[in-house]
Amino acid sequence: VSMDSLVSKYMGGMAESEVRCKACGYSTKNRDKFFVLTLQLPEKRAPGKPPITLEECFDMYEQPQTINSWACDKCKKCEATQTTRIVTHPRTLIVHLARFEYHTGRRLKRSDDVIVPAALHRPPPPP
Repeated sequence: VSMDSLVSKYMGGMAESEVRCKACGYSTKNRDKFFVLTLQLPEKRAPGKPPITLEECFDMYEQPQTINSWACDKCKKCEATQTTRIVTHPRTLIVHLARFEYHTGRRLKRSDDVIVPAALHRPPPPP
């Protein structure tokens, strides 16, 4: 058994990205294997508010985003939404929290607390 297949077996997941044209509804889907999942942090919390949870970061990952740098194959319009979802969860998940933000040309590191559960239970993806 090769090391690549062991890594894939235990740490490989599959994400599906769908881009849908806002004008005509045409969509394209693409699936990509991942070994590390990069998650963005939600907006900074005010003091005294509950800390960020890993679940919130996953929810943000799966939220549709508007993109303008895509040309529809069907109608040639440029405004679309992109939605990414995890279709195959790995047995062992490595999460990278994107803690750096850029403001007025400066890179700032966020130091928010993030609650990470001992076991992560995500619902199965819709068919």
